Amino acid sequence: IGITKNNPEYLHNSFWDSQWGAHYLTAIEIFKNRPLFGSGADTFRFECTKKEYEKINSVEYKNRCNTHPHNIYLEILSETGIFIFISFVFFNIYIFLKLIKNYFYDKKYKHQVLINLCACFILFNPFQTTGSFFSTWNGVFYWIIIAFTFYTIRKLQHQ
Repeated sequence: IGITKNNPEYLHNSFWDSQWGAHYLTAIEIFKNRPLFGSGADTFRFECTKKEYEKINSVEYKNRCNTHPHNIYLEILSETGIFIFISFVFFNIYIFLKLIKNYFYDKKYKHQVLINLCACFILFNPFQTTGSFFSTWNGVFYWIIIAFTFYTIRKLQHQ
């Protein structure tokens, strides 16, 4: 991930000095500038080029731009703002709690619920780098998993 301490001349001493760290820091700064409504869906690629974001605290500040910040939570936060972000987080919490409840109380579909729970945990883990939620083909996986999860939850409610 671009971090090493073996070479004293190498300036990458933390995650924040990697290009991904620069993406994250830029997304945070975009959010700080537009906290309520963000910069607009799928606009990170345009917003990150602005000179004001050269001031981020990263050795890789020149590599801060990409099509997305490589973390869905930072992408949603910077591009859509705090209102959509809070809704997204509560939506994910609701899904997790519903799946956990169904895992412990439903014996018939326990394995199907566990598969959905694991898939949601893997895709919506906030500490990982990810593809874009809005603009890459990888975003399709989020929607497919959400659809299967709601199908499972609905099937369990109609037993």
